[in-house]
Amino acid sequence: MDLFYYFFHLAIDRVRESGVVAFITTNYYVTADSAIKLRTDFRDRTSALTLASFNELKIFESALGQHNMITILRKGQDHSAECRLAVTKRTGVASPELLRSILHGSDNETFYRDIPQKNLYEGSMLYISSVNVGAKDAGSIDRLLAKLTVQQTRIGDVCNIGQGIVTGLDRISQKHLKRLPRAQLALGQGCFVLSETERRQLPESRDLIIKPWFKNSDVHRYLCNGSNSEWLIHATVDLDPKEHKGVFEHLRALKVAIESRNYDSGELSKATKLGAWWALSSARKEFDFGTPKIVSPQRSFRNTFGYNEVPWYASADVYFITARKPSVALKFVLALLNSKLYFVWLYFKGKRKGEMLELYQKPLSEIPIKIISPAEQMPFIVLADKILAAKQRDAKADTSGLEREIDEMVYALYGLTPEEKALVQAAAK
Repeated sequence: MDLFYYFFHLAIDRVRESGVVAFITTNYYVTADSAIKLRTDFRDRTSALTLASFNELKIFESALGQHNMITILRKGQDHSAECRLAVTKRTGVASPELLRSILHGSDNETFYRDIPQKNLYEGSMLYISSVNVGAKDAGSIDRLLAKLTVQQTRIGDVCNIGQGIVTGLDRISQKHLKRLPRAQLALGQGCFVLSETERRQLPESRDLIIKPWFKNSDVHRYLCNGSNSEWLIHATVDLDPKEHKGVFEHLRALKVAIESRNYDSGELSKATKLGAWWALSSARKEFDFGTPKIVSPQRSFRNTFGYNEVPWYASADVYFITARKPSVALKFVLALLNSKLYFVWLYFKGKRKGEMLELYQKPLSEIPIKIISPAEQMPFIVLADKILAAKQRDAKADTSGLEREIDEMVYALYGLTPEEKALVQAAAK
């Protein structure tokens, strides 16, 4: 969690009844899982007056990576009060004049709307998702997305969603050289993640626990890159040094660096008790990385969901979706997730960092899905297969026509009107 949460709590404690609290912070707390207590405190002890989200407009030149927001609260509950949302589409670095214009409600590239207190917080997690709906068609978008929320089933109900692997030490970095000057380490030397050359130098280069290793940039819409240039030593607590002598000797040469990881967290605390100093921080050994799966990068400007059925290992910035119920085909889910309507859901009701979608476990699991019969799913699957086949022949193949067909089928699935379809098309540009 962010330390600034405490300053909000303390300010609410200290200010007199009907007093006003105002902060400028990052805007991530509105949907961050770690901010549930903060949002609960806002709801229970204050009335939100203003939430001004600057998104890609930079406020502090010394912190250009931040996405900022001004939050203004009044202590005490006033259910009749409305919260003014201001969400700008501007970019660059803000001037004092531009900030004044945005906050005074007169900027023509900032969208404004007033939300009743009772409608500000959504669901059991009290997300303030309405901050994301910064558009002149906000009311129409809310009504449109309400058609999806009618569905009681979520993707997390029909699919398994998990994070990729955490090694704890991909390669030797500068911090290892500084911390362990006598260990004879080389900068960039592979530890759990090896280059092709390093893999071939192992005495047993075809060891069964050496797996193909991919990056989040290897995930594309529908298709994943199938060739890799790096390899993972998938070392779990079960590794038998006698069966994997070459791998074990490689890891033992780097033991000092490996043991510098934090052994008090995750799987490593268990590994310590077993004497398995070589274990990955999070090996995800319960997951079959060779099974059919949908994969997504943790962050993306588009709804980017790839598919593969081969051994495909990746780091914690990649998420894996596998089938849980045989009645819901994975390629049907793939088609929905890559559609324009689902982009609009993720953009306005999911989580974002600025303009980037955050495609990790919680927001993915909460995406609504309409359950239809296997026969009704088949047209989606046929089109998904055609797209996959085209991209396997040529990764740059133009499949926009097939994707438009899927979009039309998704619109029909949720009963969208021509006006609502046009709204999705405009919002998904």
